[in-house]
Amino acid sequence: MKKSGLELTLGIDSKATMPNNQSNVPVNKELKRYYLYNFLRSLVKIKGSYFAMAYFYFHGFPASAVVLNIIVYSVTCLLIIKPISKLIGTLGIKKTFILHSIPVLISFFIVTNISLEWSSLFYLWMFVHAFAVMLYRIPLTAYFSHYGNHETRGKEVGLANVVQKLASVAGPILFGALIDQTGLVVFFAIKTLIHFAAAFVLGLKNDSRVKVDTSIFKLSRIVPRKVSKAFFFSQLPYPFVSDLFFIWVTLKFGSFTLAGIFISAKVALEILLS
Repeated sequence: MKKSGLELTLGIDSKATMPNNQSNVPVNKELKRYYLYNFLRSLVKIKGSYFAMAYFYFHGFPASAVVLNIIVYSVTCLLIIKPISKLIGTLGIKKTFILHSIPVLISFFIVTNISLEWSSLFYLWMFVHAFAVMLYRIPLTAYFSHYGNHETRGKEVGLANVVQKLASVAGPILFGALIDQTGLVVFFAIKTLIHFAAAFVLGLKNDSRVKVDTSIFKLSRIVPRKVSKAFFFSQLPYPFVSDLFFIWVTLKFGSFTLAGIFISAKVALEILLS
């Protein structure tokens, strides 16, 4: 039976866990927890770092520091994909996922102690934050591919995206207003608490060791070269345009609430157009 593009990309064979249609019941139960986790995470995940960078720029950090911070985060994410993928094959999905709680706590400590006198913490924060993001994102992608039904992959991916987008509409407005009223520390405290609540909801009872293939040569054979190049160059300016636009809105109008409304409107428009 033909594999889906996601399975080919990750090098995971879902047939090992999906021998027949009778396996749909336990798989769906696992994915329901995954959808709920996605909802909780998305409440505080969307543009959270952008709010933080705008906040620091608002309090004296230069624009060059903000741009460099974006680069530090993006490059770190790129460099740690393969090591984390190998870690999943050694420790399993669950143990690798649990590890991301460590950089989450470190990130919270750093971000609540950043000042102009300790400007180096600004860059260290995004470096650690990259580990926190990738240590949950890659294991969850492997988890979704491993336990999902390859025959209904499109429906499962679509539902996951809908759940995430719906939460992402409300989150920016609520937490933008919260930052305006209380500052960044309260926002990150709530963000961290919701993170652990979401991880508890997910559970990840099964700790499967799966091979996650991130070979660039294999990926280049799956996706046509012209498509890969077009996607790469089209997405190249996105981190700078998206981050700096919302930072500009925040500084121009002096309101994180308004920036949150812009972000929520953007997500809502994406939902309508998709």
